[in-house]
Amino acid sequence: MEHDNTFESDRSAEDRIDDHLLRSLKVHGFVFSDTEDEVEAFYLDYLAQSPPLPENLRNSSDIFKNNEVKETRIIDLPSNKQVVENLAQAARDGSNIPVEVMEKMKKDRLATEKSKKS
Repeated sequence: MEHDNTFESDRSAEDRIDDHLLRSLKVHGFVFSDTEDEVEAFYLDYLAQSPPLPENLRNSSDIFKNNEVKETRIIDLPSNKQVVENLAQAARDGSNIPVEVMEKMKKDRLATEKSKKS
């Protein structure tokens, strides 16, 4: 019985194709590179494909120079009693607050508001 080498030669051709495909995927960034050569090939391919950075973006300090914060304002938003109550309830996982605690909270809030006005 004669041995057929066709399968073995086809298999080695498939292996070569697999190797080339895997290297191509690595060079183009679709698979992580394993070697420094693959990383360098990816970097060179990336540089060749990427458009040049516009002149006005090359210096990072120029980007932020015109965007400096010149003024900080504190805005006092009016509170809606129902919203505040819902947020307080959410903070307690929806459980109820005893009446004594509610009265103490209200008293503390009024005292704070009074001290802000003075």
